[in-house]
Amino acid sequence: CLFIHFGSGVVNTMFGSPHLEEEERKLLAFTDSVQDASHRAAFFGGRTHRINLRSLMSRIVVELGDVRLDDLGDELWAGAETDRDRFGLVPPDLLYHRDVRTVWSAKPELAGQKLLQSRLGFEADLEFGLRARVGRTLELSRAVAAAVEVADLDVHTGLIGEHLRSLDGETTSETLGRIDVYVRGLLERLRLRGGIIHPLLDPYVREGGRQWFVWGGRPDGLPPFTPGQSRPTFATTAPTGDFDSLVALTKTPTWAVDWAVRSLGVDPRIGRDLNGGVLAILAKETDALIEVSGPSGRVYGLSRHAVRIWDLPDEVANEPGGSGLRCGLCGN
Repeated sequence: CLFIHFGSGVVNTMFGSPHLEEEERKLLAFTDSVQDASHRAAFFGGRTHRINLRSLMSRIVVELGDVRLDDLGDELWAGAETDRDRFGLVPPDLLYHRDVRTVWSAKPELAGQKLLQSRLGFEADLEFGLRARVGRTLELSRAVAAAVEVADLDVHTGLIGEHLRSLDGETTSETLGRIDVYVRGLLERLRLRGGIIHPLLDPYVREGGRQWFVWGGRPDGLPPFTPGQSRPTFATTAPTGDFDSLVALTKTPTWAVDWAVRSLGVDPRIGRDLNGGVLAILAKETDALIEVSGPSGRVYGLSRHAVRIWDLPDEVANEPGGSGLRCGLCGN
């Protein structure tokens, strides 16, 4: 564990430093164990790739001011003008892929280019979704900010308020005034749990989150999500399963039910009925949410276009609360 933390800091500092010329960014490590050498080679390779991608993403956001998540992967690819640039975009698990390994050659395969572009889009989804709160991400380092945007949210909160009144006739104006906070909490929860619809996750979403479709039977180009590793989690109307259930009501409430109770002050049963209705309304009335039919119910995920990323200048990022709401205890 000590090596992982120390090594991570060294690699971050070395490859993220603006004082080191690009051709000098080389790392040579020594170990007296073959097993350690194998582990550290993979660790350094994965870490340097992630840092390089973050640097490129940050540069794109700074240049554009703000960018939609579904455009970020395309911008990464468009910025790779040389064979060296394109090689730097390839993740370690695709370096020896039959088609992808041609993208930095004189005769690149179109299939390899499309596969790498799709993977770059998914890497952006991970950076601002499932892995946004793990390690030195662009968000946690206050380089950029990201959030789910819903057009005309005020209009849709009115529809949700009407739905809430139909479930609970004693709804107060104070409760109705907190609906926007409740909705934003649901959507941000989806984003940070990796519930972002991407073509590489289509089989996984349609099958209700079965591990097989992100592990042994994953689509070509998708990184492996091994057992015990966190993987994208979507919202579902199914009472049980691997996704976040909107309707389950047990002695220990699900996050969705608990959030409705805490943010709106409603009864747990009202919260359970409200959750499913709210996401159905947002999927029907907006482009921010996508509804997919699953084996035991409907599955909801965010549209990639709904996630907006924007630059945080130093004078804004360094102000207390300048990068948005931040917990004073955990820093998230």
